[in-house]
Amino acid sequence: MAFRHFNFTDAVAGLNDNDSDEELMRRVQSQDEAAFAALLTRHLGAIHAFVYRMCQNVEDAQDIAQETFLKVWSRAETWQPGRVKFTTWLHQIARNLCIDMFRKQPSRVTAEFDPELLGDSSMRTDELLVRNLQRAIGALPERQRAAFVLCQVQGWSQIEAAETLDISVEALESLLARARRKLRQMLADVRIGS
Repeated sequence: MAFRHFNFTDAVAGLNDNDSDEELMRRVQSQDEAAFAALLTRHLGAIHAFVYRMCQNVEDAQDIAQETFLKVWSRAETWQPGRVKFTTWLHQIARNLCIDMFRKQPSRVTAEFDPELLGDSSMRTDELLVRNLQRAIGALPERQRAAFVLCQVQGWSQIEAAETLDISVEALESLLARARRKLRQMLADVRIGS
């Protein structure tokens, strides 16, 4: 698909906002570029936010979000309506791309707190807390991080998150409990160290 010659604005303008993701995806399976543009417009922000929370790097998040949608286009025939929701499938693609990046470049995951932030008296307490929480989430093991981000940050139900991670709801609850314990401990260590 040659996106450089494709006008997304014009393509999306002709679509009905009431078209479901599933209907749009069926059209993408028939190489409908306008339907693809609508899905891209509808979901790029959420995928970028999810990937950023997973990898904690803006450039990596942009690259992986773009790669996610390229895979949606190139592997559209693998999506099976009724078997899994489109958003679940989309997040599975993004998560798998994150895992691939972590495996290829484990040093890309930032797990340390920024000591300069701790001593920065000009930074408000809430800004400091948010930055340290983001770093703590980034330091979680990948499966715990994905479970936590999907449920606690993105607001997904446990059932949806479990489907995305391809695990049982009980396994997801266990991941969430371990993630919360680890986050509490990391944030407590930061308070003690400051």
